Amino acid sequence: MNSNPHLDPDLILLIGRLEGKLDALISQSHQQAKTIMELEARLNKLEAYKGWLLGAASTASLVASWVFTKIL
Repeated sequence: MNSNPHLDPDLILLIGRLEGKLDALISQSHQQAKTIMELEARLNKLEAYKGWLLGAASTASLVASWVFTKIL
């Protein structure tokens, strides 16, 4: 199994465990990045909707003000 007689089998086992943990951390990092991208997309949609809603409310306020000015 081991071509180099100077390597300790326990050391090889520990290195394997470290590789496994590193792979798990990389996987978690990719999942978190994906979640952040999805949240950013949702936030951008909400911000766009808020801007549209504020514009519509401002326009409605302007029209209502103009109508009341003409009535009175």
